[in-house]
Amino acid sequence: MKVGDLVRYVPTSRVWDDMWKDYRGLIIRNMEGWPALGGYDKRVVVLWMNGDQQTIPERNLEVVSVSS
Repeated sequence: MKVGDLVRYVPTSRVWDDMWKDYRGLIIRNMEGWPALGGYDKRVVVLWMNGDQQTIPERNLEVVSVSS
């Protein structure tokens, strides 16, 4: 994943995550690894289509469209 990619949120196993399953956003920044269980977690900053920004692990995102 890189800056400019269009991504969608991929729900985890938690029930309340389903309400965000159709969210789309643009990656606006890549972050270095963050400490997590078993190593480091790569994170990105996403600008969601509703105007919110969020720092989120890459593992919770799926690329919808790759930027050129």
